Amino acid sequence: MKYNFTIKFTSQYLQARFSDEAKEGLLENARKTVIKDVKDEDEMWLRFSYFDKNGYYIPGEQIYMALVYSGKDFKMKSSRCNISNYIKANLIVSEFNYLGKKKPDELIVSYVKRKDGSRVKVIHPSFKQGTECDFEIDFIDDYPEKELKLLIENAGKRCGIGARRPRFGRFEVTSFKKAK
Repeated sequence: MKYNFTIKFTSQYLQARFSDEAKEGLLENARKTVIKDVKDEDEMWLRFSYFDKNGYYIPGEQIYMALVYSGKDFKMKSSRCNISNYIKANLIVSEFNYLGKKKPDELIVSYVKRKDGSRVKVIHPSFKQGTECDFEIDFIDDYPEKELKLLIENAGKRCGIGARRPRFGRFEVTSFKKAK
């Protein structure tokens, strides 16, 4: 069954895209800064941004993982285990979920502690509380609509999406309906 829902952020949403170059850098040497080749650190936030010609978006993977983690709070009726693995196996989320913005609302600067104890300046693109985004999900198995909505609401309250969650990236569901 396909569903469409809209979320509204109840806290700021910070983006922190983890590029392929950053992954390779971590594999080479875990003590090096993740963003080692940025010439101007004030433009670091561009590397953390999810955007294309249509504007800023939230990758489907973020809401997917929030729902998987939310599944740990729900038990399957037939057994004592949680539904997290069941969610993983049955959920498909739309890949690009646009925020309707061409630029971030603000840039948030923080100083992240590395494993060696030193601090690295990090600049995240941020979107204000109240920003909304639409998602489409496809739940392969037959799952009660009411329980699916509870799962998504729980993800918004307890998990959040984006960087530095659950402090940032929390949301509420403003609409939820079966897709036509």
